[in-house]
Amino acid sequence: MELTMDPGTSAHRRVFRIDHPQVVAILGENHEERKFFSFAEIAAVYETWLNNLRSSMNAERRDTYQRALVKLQNAIGIYDGLAYTLTTSPTFGGMDREQQIIRLARADLANQPMGSDTHTLANNALELMSGQYRRIAMTAVMQAIPPSGGAVGWRNLGDAMLQGVNTGEFHPVLAEYGQLAEAWRNKEVIRFNEQIQGLYADLHIYAGERSNRIKFEHFFHNFAPFYFSMEVYVIVFFTALFSWLFWTRTLTVATFWLMVTAFVLHTFGLAARVYIQERPPVTNLYSSAVFVGWAAVLICLFLERLYKNCVSAAAAAMIGFCTLIIAHHLSFTGDTLEVMRAVLDSNFWLATHVPTVTMGYSAAFLAGFLGILHIVRDRVWGGLPEDTGRSIERMVYGVVCF
Repeated sequence: MELTMDPGTSAHRRVFRIDHPQVVAILGENHEERKFFSFAEIAAVYETWLNNLRSSMNAERRDTYQRALVKLQNAIGIYDGLAYTLTTSPTFGGMDREQQIIRLARADLANQPMGSDTHTLANNALELMSGQYRRIAMTAVMQAIPPSGGAVGWRNLGDAMLQGVNTGEFHPVLAEYGQLAEAWRNKEVIRFNEQIQGLYADLHIYAGERSNRIKFEHFFHNFAPFYFSMEVYVIVFFTALFSWLFWTRTLTVATFWLMVTAFVLHTFGLAARVYIQERPPVTNLYSSAVFVGWAAVLICLFLERLYKNCVSAAAAAMIGFCTLIIAHHLSFTGDTLEVMRAVLDSNFWLATHVPTVTMGYSAAFLAGFLGILHIVRDRVWGGLPEDTGRSIERMVYGVVCF
């Protein structure tokens, strides 16, 4: 909150962790015992740091020092993008004053003859403000401004302010953000809380029919169904293993219903993404990992119901857990609910072709895992019973045929 609303103060917070001693050395001699540094400290040696970074950008194989410089650059990029999320242009001051200047400049452009001093001054003022807003549009990472006036999709602060230059009217939410930031900086608690409530209500008005979908997405991320299903998959795996040693009948039943529980959580997460995104389940690499595990577990439910030997349950647990772990790490690479690329922008093919191919991956992984379980159980337990060995062979054959 402080970074987005009062970047000048947050610049002195020690939020950058730097572990490499050579990078720390750039900041000065008395910093060897520290690991955390502020943006102001880094900015003080910006030229030295930037020159060292440039020399490392062309390196085919970077050493640990060069990689640490690039890591710091990425951290500064994130910090800078957040700092510009809600800040207004430092050139002219508050939003009301900037809007007044834009209106006057647009009026001068319309009413004054081209080439006159007034016309030139107004044009220069708009160009200066537009340049400032373009920098914010290129830097700000959060799309905090809801759609209005025929615009499609949420925009960041710079994009919304550029539209204000073109139309002469700023989005009303911009002024609300400005008042919120002012209350924050002045430590006016009551006013800040009132602004929050008003802003919250207005954002939902602008969101329109999607308001409920936004609330559900917030619930979905807090509930984290994929995380809980991963935990249950681990329990399923161990109960399946124990069922081969003792209490076979009881643990087999328990394993099946635990697998059903994990599958229900997995299904809820998949269905929630479909509802939020208004797209079929497989839209990017992240969702393909989630779907591969889901389809494999679904097949295993039928196999376990048919054979009741916990072999398919163990395979389901391994595949479900591994695919969700992979998806978890893929989520760090970008937006998991991203807008579709043009080549994929067809719900028909996304609902038919892509899931069919992805189910093929699921079947391939499942057949492989069942084969691995066959070999491991045969070696560890000193030879499979004949009926169990044949049932696993039939499982593998059936899955490959599928």
